[in-house]
Amino acid sequence: MTGIDSIDDPGQLGSLDAPGDSGHADGSDDPQGAADPGGLGIHSPEQLDFPSNWDRIVEPAAGDGPVRRPRIEPSPSIGGAYEPPGVVPPVLNLVAASWADLVSLLGFCTACLLAIVVAGYGVALAALPWIIGAAVSWWCAAAAILVAVRRGTPGMLMAGVVFTTGVPWRRLPSTLAVAILQSCLLGLPAVVGAQRAPLALVSGVSLGAAANAAANTAP
Repeated sequence: MTGIDSIDDPGQLGSLDAPGDSGHADGSDDPQGAADPGGLGIHSPEQLDFPSNWDRIVEPAAGDGPVRRPRIEPSPSIGGAYEPPGVVPPVLNLVAASWADLVSLLGFCTACLLAIVVAGYGVALAALPWIIGAAVSWWCAAAAILVAVRRGTPGMLMAGVVFTTGVPWRRLPSTLAVAILQSCLLGLPAVVGAQRAPLALVSGVSLGAAANAAANTAP
């Protein structure tokens, strides 16, 4: 037999070591090679040069000048999609917003009338004022939530028009009242433009074009 099988005396195993007194494969006595076996760039923790204050935040001295801290940009609106205030919505979008609000009101009234007819009561004109009141109440509740969350009435969001900032709560009732009145007038008060629109004057917040509307109207 040859190799390890031919060794009868365990003392002969020392002859199988690599050449050199240090026991390395290349036969060298380099101490760095002992700390970095195989030359892989791996060092022991004792050889790494860590700064003594690596786990502490060092504040600058008083004479080093003002401390420059990173600037935190304000977060966008909760709705997320509106352009900067410089992007003024077209007059056509303002008029379309009023028309969309009117359509939502008429749609609710139509649904109530159809429900009455299907129930077998016929077209009861006496119920029409109640239906209109329910439609206005439903629209005001939905619009208040959307203005607070998405910064726009249902018609404004469908037409791509939003408030650039949040509407103050104390101005919310008057803003909704003007939106309903403007929709009943078929959006004619909005032809004056976004800067002088009744909604902007009553709410105290300028109107801006939503990002999706600006992309759709771009040439």
